[in-house]
Formats: sequence, structure tokens, C-alpha cells
Amino acid sequence: MSFIKRLKNVIEAKANKVLDKHEDPIEMLELSIKKKEELLTNAKKQCANFIATVDSIRDEKKALEEKINKYEEATKAAILKEDTEKAQSFVKQKLF
Repeated sequence: MSFIKRLKNVIEAKANKVLDKHEDPIEMLELSIKKKEELLTNAKKQCANFIATVDSIRDEKKALEEKINKYEEATKAAILKEDTEKAQSFVKQKLF
């Protein structure tokens, strides 16, 4: 086992030495910057999608609130006219 570990260490050391000779620090930094820029672009896209979803939900909420108000007003009008069937119908529609 000891021989295999030593052989592995020698091979790793030689491989690292070869890679170090061919590795350009400026290229490595440029690659790192490019990857960070891609991450930033993806994060911006995700934020934009999230904001669009929030806006859509707000619009839907507003539309539902307007619909509820419409049914409440119709229910009140039906009650004032003593039309219980219409009032019950509007309440049922409001609930669904």
C-alpha cells in the first residue's frame, strides 16, 4: 500500500508541475470573471422573472378584489330591493 500511495503522490506532483507551467494567471482570472458574469446574468433573469410573477399575482388579486366588490354591491342592491333569490345568487357567486 505504501508504494501505491507514493506512486500516486509522485504522479500528482508531476501532473501539477506540468499544469503550473501551462497555466496563465491572466487567463484563469478572465475565465473566473466570465463565469461570475454568467452567474450575474442568470441571477438578473431570475429576478426579472420573479418580479413579473409578483406583478401578475398583484394584477390577479386586484381583479379578484374588484369582482368581490361588484358582487357585494349587487348583493346589497338585491337586499334593498328585497330580492332574496338574487342576493343569495350573488353571495354564491362571490364565494366561488
